[in-house]
Amino acid sequence: MAMEVLELDTYLKISDLYGGCRETMIDNRYALKQAVELVVNLTGQSAFAPEIDLVNPLWIVYQSSGPTLESMAYFLDGVKAVNTHVLEHCGYTGETALSQYINGGSTTILDDDSFEVISYGWYEMSTAAGFTIDPRLVETPPSNYDRRSIPV
Repeated sequence: MAMEVLELDTYLKISDLYGGCRETMIDNRYALKQAVELVVNLTGQSAFAPEIDLVNPLWIVYQSSGPTLESMAYFLDGVKAVNTHVLEHCGYTGETALSQYINGGSTTILDDDSFEVISYGWYEMSTAAGFTIDPRLVETPPSNYDRRSIPV
């Protein structure tokens, strides 16, 4: 008996949840940097003591959070498992198989909104895990998604 493939709606929900978690981690890293900048940018007589007391501890938290909050490593096993399941059971083959599954079985991707889109975070993690998804099936990255390149 052949196993059933994960329903597309469920795949899309998982991809949204994972993508959302990835985006939240990037936002958290950015928020830590903003906290440091707030203290550094204090002015006036009352700024000296808070800077002395707070800059180093806040900077250390910001720096040490980088490997955790910027890493996709925590997600990749889940991303690989979901995408591998789909590819093994969806019935489509070749490099476009995952895109065809996401596109409801069609190999044609129209330039309109008639197809499902996945989150940019899921796309980014899927690509990092070695899976190919047609970029036309991916939502535009959030405008602040370049926070990944926050200088350390």
